[in-house]
Amino acid sequence: MKVLLLFKPKTPAVNIQQNVIPNGLLYIGALLLSRDIDTSVLNLSDKSWEECRSIIKKENPDVVGISCYTFNRHACIKLAGIVKGIDRGIKVVFGGPHPSIMHRQLLETYKDIDAVVLNEGEMSFLEIVERLKEEKTFEDLKGVACRKDGKAIENGLRETIENLDQLPIPAEHFRYKRIITSRGCPGRCIFCDTPRLWGQKVRLRSADNVADELEMLNKKYGLSSFVMSDDTFTFDKNRTIDICREIIRRGLKITWDCRSRVNLICEERLRWMKKAGCVTVSYGIESGSQQIMDNLKKGTTAEQIKKAAELTRKYGLGLNYFIIAGSPGETDDTIRETMRLIEETRPTSIFAFVMQLMPGTEIYEKAKERNLVRDEDWIRKEDETIFYTCEKSLKELTRYVRLINELQKVFKGRFQYSEDEIKDIAEKGKGVQDLINLAHIKMRNRKPDDAEKIIDEAMQLNPGSSEAFMDKAILLAMRKDENCTDFFDKSIEKDPENLLAYRNLGLFLFREKRYNEAAGIFMKAIEIEPADTGLYNCLGSVYGIQNYYDKAREMFEKALSIEPGNKEALKNLEVTADKKRGENED
Repeated sequence: MKVLLLFKPKTPAVNIQQNVIPNGLLYIGALLLSRDIDTSVLNLSDKSWEECRSIIKKENPDVVGISCYTFNRHACIKLAGIVKGIDRGIKVVFGGPHPSIMHRQLLETYKDIDAVVLNEGEMSFLEIVERLKEEKTFEDLKGVACRKDGKAIENGLRETIENLDQLPIPAEHFRYKRIITSRGCPGRCIFCDTPRLWGQKVRLRSADNVADELEMLNKKYGLSSFVMSDDTFTFDKNRTIDICREIIRRGLKITWDCRSRVNLICEERLRWMKKAGCVTVSYGIESGSQQIMDNLKKGTTAEQIKKAAELTRKYGLGLNYFIIAGSPGETDDTIRETMRLIEETRPTSIFAFVMQLMPGTEIYEKAKERNLVRDEDWIRKEDETIFYTCEKSLKELTRYVRLINELQKVFKGRFQYSEDEIKDIAEKGKGVQDLINLAHIKMRNRKPDDAEKIIDEAMQLNPGSSEAFMDKAILLAMRKDENCTDFFDKSIEKDPENLLAYRNLGLFLFREKRYNEAAGIFMKAIEIEPADTGLYNCLGSVYGIQNYYDKAREMFEKALSIEPGNKEALKNLEVTADKKRGENED
């Protein structure tokens, strides 16, 4: 029995997250491998459809599992058709958030899908494979939906896995940087499908189990930069501190980011998190308006946001906000409240986006009641995303997002840590991020020698910091020291998604006229972040200087397709056209 587990995002993906293979697929793969089932897990994000066909044909699977989200549902459906085009006898099983909720629609519309595992997929998928090995049917299995006489049927949901430590750790077989240490979320947010998929009871892996995974990824694969992708990593105070203690006890020199709720953070948590290598905490504040927070059922207040921001900055950590524009009740006034809160609390980064509708959420059901959307739209509409536009047009909502995101540019200097702030923070315990922040100030003040001494100290304090190695490389590149490439390589080795390292390495190679190498670096970066207009402009410039004008134009046009009106791309297109015209005239 050969099992093939696949992830294929939409092309092009919107952001880096949409190209990352889901942890759920890795967990299923690890479980199957632990039972001696021949299993391959493949990320097809950088593969053409013809390449996908060739890979599947070569693997010759008996069962194909496909991880499906709302954003990549059409790609998954097409992938299922490719599998069945190779061999109708291959069983195709969907899993993930979208099919867990919309399984009836998918099974009754697309005959290429044989079954759907619902919600938590490990045990259900394993049982499907075991039944097929025994040449038995699986329509009676709990946690599985399938088709009978053309109609979707299901036999109820499977009980959730209470002891998550019993699952094999995917790091035994796979390399990745995003860690899931819990399942479930205590929140009731009307835009989130987590309660429907995982429930509101939070199930926690033990501190030892989490540390085992981090240590394995660090020692086996050389990774030292991680993201704790839980909805709320800090849910349980004691466990949060225990994880930090275990990281320190094992001597793991790593850095990591996490997500939290503003009502589930405190000084003691933050103190331990910083000691254990945490560099950024992200909070889904969604809005600065209490009315909007209440409409979203956030269960948090503006005062809690201010307190969480104050404490996070007190310990010198990156303070990131996720903000939604266009929630029910959104107005110009509520957007202004959000902008005032941002100015007051000084986040070091912001990600704002328009409210999206997702199946299985309360806001989706409300939108259906108002005839904004129908279940059929997930099939009918080619657009992967459906926005909540009950009260404001998409044009207005996009304007809100632009206003919020522009605050980062307007207040960039004031939102970053000052030298005095960093010195005060360091008195409570110097961390690698404090040194990096201080070095950045020295670099902005054109004191590269001082900056390099500080970065050297940062690398000694935490040899796992990808950012410290990148900054060292940048400083060496500034004085045209070719040793910088070694430090860029080490930075990327520690964090394979460090786009700044790729970008700066590519720019150094470009300046050194190593154009083919520069092009390769920019292409690799685009694979990781296919929505970065700057990368397309960089790659286009590499092609342009080599007189590959058609290739250059293609890159600049790609940047404009992502961001219409991108000034750099427009200018580059004009320059490229002039050069090509001049060459033709000669």
